[in-house]
Amino acid sequence: AGLFEEDSVREYLFSVLLAWTHARSISYLVDTRSDGHHNKLMNFYHYCFYLPLLPTGPLMLYRDFKFSMENPANQQCSLAHLVKSTALIARYLFWWFIHQLALHYFYHSALQYHIGIVRQFDVWSAAGLGYTLGQFFMTKYLVLYGLPSALSRLDHVDAPPPPKCVGRIHLYSQMWRDFDRGLYNFMLQ
Repeated sequence: AGLFEEDSVREYLFSVLLAWTHARSISYLVDTRSDGHHNKLMNFYHYCFYLPLLPTGPLMLYRDFKFSMENPANQQCSLAHLVKSTALIARYLFWWFIHQLALHYFYHSALQYHIGIVRQFDVWSAAGLGYTLGQFFMTKYLVLYGLPSALSRLDHVDAPPPPKCVGRIHLYSQMWRDFDRGLYNFMLQ
């Protein structure tokens, strides 16, 4: 028996959590490599295990995280900031509800097991299925990245924005830049 005793869901979630933590560790080490031995372990833990971004992301570079935490202009708490953050959280909860509703009524991911049905589609139906799958994927990541980003904004941490709508992205190079901006910035680093 392994660590999770054949519980594949927990094993998968643990491996995703480890991947996020490894990426954050790399970002921290790259951004603090010129500091010598003056790195503070507390800063490392604060960045790597910052709760709103820990389980699902988005990936935020350490230098951006540090700037958000140390910038005194960002630390002012106001009613407008609270209202804006609450509205963002409500927006992402609305899209989470729509996503759950789609999962409950539309079984488009099950079509991979019934390829004969897909082969019977005409061109427009196949294009519609592809577009719907792309929108569903985008909605999933809109919630997975948007809700933690909105929660981190309550702490005045400016996490990377959620993905742009895939319906208005026409080049794959633009998709790579705009869908997961945190990962894109990490890869450039």
